[in-house]
Amino acid sequence: MTRFWWMIGLASLVAFSACSGTPELEGPESPEPLEPVGQKTFAITVEQAVSAGCSTSQVKGLSLQIVAQQNCLIPNALSEVPSGSNISIGSNIFPYMQTAARDALVKAAKAKPSTTMTVSSMFRSLAQQYLLYRWYLAGKCSITLAAKPGNSAHETGRALDISEYSTWKSTLESNGFSWQGSNDPWHYTYVGSGTHDLSGTSVKAFQMLWNINNPGDLIDEDGIYGPQTEARLKASPAGGFAIPPNCNPNDPPEGVLDTVSCDEVGGWAQDPDEPAKAIDVHVYFGGPSGDANAKGVPTHAAIHRDDLCGPLGSCEHGFSLPSPLSLHDGKPHAVHAYGIDSAGGANAQLQSSPKNLECAPQIPAGVRRHILSQDVMQAWKLDSFWHVMPVSDAQLSAIDESTDLPSTPQLVKADDGSSAVWLIDGPWRRHVPNPAVAAAWGFDLTQVATLPAAELNAMPEGTNVRGRPVLVKATGPAVYLIDDEQKTAEPTDGGVASDAATGKDGSVSEAGTGGSTGQPDGGTAGAAANQAAGWESAGSDSGCSVRPRSSRSDLAWAAMALLALLAAGRRRAS
Repeated sequence: MTRFWWMIGLASLVAFSACSGTPELEGPESPEPLEPVGQKTFAITVEQAVSAGCSTSQVKGLSLQIVAQQNCLIPNALSEVPSGSNISIGSNIFPYMQTAARDALVKAAKAKPSTTMTVSSMFRSLAQQYLLYRWYLAGKCSITLAAKPGNSAHETGRALDISEYSTWKSTLESNGFSWQGSNDPWHYTYVGSGTHDLSGTSVKAFQMLWNINNPGDLIDEDGIYGPQTEARLKASPAGGFAIPPNCNPNDPPEGVLDTVSCDEVGGWAQDPDEPAKAIDVHVYFGGPSGDANAKGVPTHAAIHRDDLCGPLGSCEHGFSLPSPLSLHDGKPHAVHAYGIDSAGGANAQLQSSPKNLECAPQIPAGVRRHILSQDVMQAWKLDSFWHVMPVSDAQLSAIDESTDLPSTPQLVKADDGSSAVWLIDGPWRRHVPNPAVAAAWGFDLTQVATLPAAELNAMPEGTNVRGRPVLVKATGPAVYLIDDEQKTAEPTDGGVASDAATGKDGSVSEAGTGGSTGQPDGGTAGAAANQAAGWESAGSDSGCSVRPRSSRSDLAWAAMALLALLAAGRRRAS
């Protein structure tokens, strides 16, 4: 155990600049009370130690941790004063001083080797000063005066009290110590060179230790002794915290939950310990982390955002999720977001979290296509939480019903080198406009079949695949996909005309009835990349447009399409 605390006490860590200023003293303080002979006290908390005895050694374990954490703030600021030779330090004394003061004291003691120096008080941690101050207020333990915690000169590591003050006066003064005077004759303060201003560092060290051990009850690490610090000090274990000081603290993730809307849930997150690395974010809908009723969703904060490049030093820290349609019910739903620490430390709730998501169901224009079973849902990677919007029976019945959704999605491309990807939907081929749309539907672009170009081009071209799947469900068990009606085209003057319009999200709807499905697009940079790869940008109006007929189906057109497919198949077979 001695070796453990020795290693902690000598740890060298990151530098800290404390607030300047001389500690506010209330006059000569009483020295530590003597250790009661034959009496052993034990206290669970610092507050219980107040009434458990008259020895500051009750909080020795916590005090050693505070010293070690102070040495994290200013490396090697405090060092243990050796006992022995002609320096007598009682077991009730905490033998630490600033390193420069310790060296000067040892030098002074060596100047008079045959004379004993009896130390009655030296360094005091915040916990020790708290006990003395409480005993002073209660008029117990022979403490006639004590400074408030955080304000004693003994917390600076430059002060000591000695019994033979007159014997050592000239020797100590010649080695950089200043005598307090007749009002506090046993008190000396080192005023020589090489010391640090430790004002507030004992308080700050305790605040850091508390936060390391209590991530769910964080307090300000400002070095100011106030009500929040005092309340936590009272509740702290006198023997020390379970998690010891850490001179290389793991900073928690930072970030902001920027947006919670009917289209998107997004923001940014970064781990200060690994600022260039993209980290995970966990988003909880309906309650905080740990709430059994909350829906937790992991995502990765790796989206490029120009607004983050300067402030964070790197750009790939954004995250975005589509707004879950199952929560578009007109009711408020809390949304919490947490940055996940890279080193496995405490996760941090992002700023502006939680926010409320409150959206009424907005059914996009189109027809409804029955999804026949849960197997079809799974084959299309459709999810009740993300994609199924609750609607009323009246709203559902007002939507025209079309063909059932195919049992599985089939993606194809032509064998002529074209990069265009198509979804086969009955007799139709429907363009998948860009990778963002493919991702929204859960399409695996590595599993795209190849067809002869002539065969593929012989199929009638339908509307583009919409930007994201929108499903609806009323009080009954049936679930429907809201989609475009695939209609036959008629040539008009000068070629092929159209009444269709392409929405910003890549979906196609009849003119005057469109609207975004709310899927965030990839921006202008993403559009250029998509075009370079042969993809349409979200919102593009490329390809032939069509004029919809008034009828839902056309047997003549279907027969012609079937003959074209049979002819293409015969040509391939020959």
